[in-house]
Amino acid sequence: MKIVSTAFQNLLAAGGTLLRADLITITTQVGVVYRFTSADIDLTVGGNTYSHALKWSRMGTSQRIGTMPDQIDIELYDDGVLQFYGTTLMTAVAAGLFNGATVQIDKLVMPTWGDTSPGICGWFLGYVSTPKSIAGKVVLTVKSMIGKLAIAMPRTVIQPSCNNAFGDASCGFNVATVTFSGTCTGGTQTQPTASGLTDHQFDLGKIKFITGANAGVTRSIKQNVGGVIYLAYPLPNVPANGDTFNIQQGCLRTQAACSAYNNLPRLKSTPYVPVAETALEGGPGVAGSSADTGSSGVSISGSTTTAKRGLGTYQS
Repeated sequence: MKIVSTAFQNLLAAGGTLLRADLITITTQVGVVYRFTSADIDLTVGGNTYSHALKWSRMGTSQRIGTMPDQIDIELYDDGVLQFYGTTLMTAVAAGLFNGATVQIDKLVMPTWGDTSPGICGWFLGYVSTPKSIAGKVVLTVKSMIGKLAIAMPRTVIQPSCNNAFGDASCGFNVATVTFSGTCTGGTQTQPTASGLTDHQFDLGKIKFITGANAGVTRSIKQNVGGVIYLAYPLPNVPANGDTFNIQQGCLRTQAACSAYNNLPRLKSTPYVPVAETALEGGPGVAGSSADTGSSGVSISGSTTTAKRGLGTYQS
């Protein structure tokens, strides 16, 4: 069911020519929000400004009741000027910056151009499942959120690294104890610089800018070496000398790292589970034997036949 305001309903009921526009909100996985409108002018709705600088269009879609996910293709046209993450749209998509982004499409009707007081009608909400670049335009295949139910993902993955996210409820570690304040000395959008940082202290950590053009922006850190902080994704603006930030240590999500944080009881990994190759090859080989039933799970060398049976192939 679509919920709209009384003024919105009255405009629809009045009939005649309607002034309408689509609004699109793209929220990337790192929290950067882009808002655009299909109108020829910028529109402000609910305190948010939707720019008309990006030319985009959407394909038709059907909406139904049930468990089948809806899907829509959205075409974004790159003019080579509009910047995303400090680069062009095509480059940003090729770098995977829109993978998994949340997309919301709303419908807007107006009594006059620019009068957005009737409000919006929420029309589609989904996530980017497949972004691709084709001949000067970007096509985002967006599936409704119900599509995530089809993702085959167990609650806990059997792997040597911890399944917890550092500092989440399951991890339980207080990341405030390993968060520090600092001042930027400059750098680039992907490599801000600062003094007084210990090399590799903040590998896989996070940085959040407090002041400056990037205020409120958080980025993941790949590593910090020689006063340079290497970011996983670019900042929207070049950091300036004097910009302040909070920087948080990361966790390698290994047993040793968890132990170093005195949080070993919360470790959620399986570091001692044998790899698949071990299961196929069996235990230690016994040289010199030429007979094996193949039922012991022990790899025995000495003949081609027994070697094949030890690997579980049972070829003749």
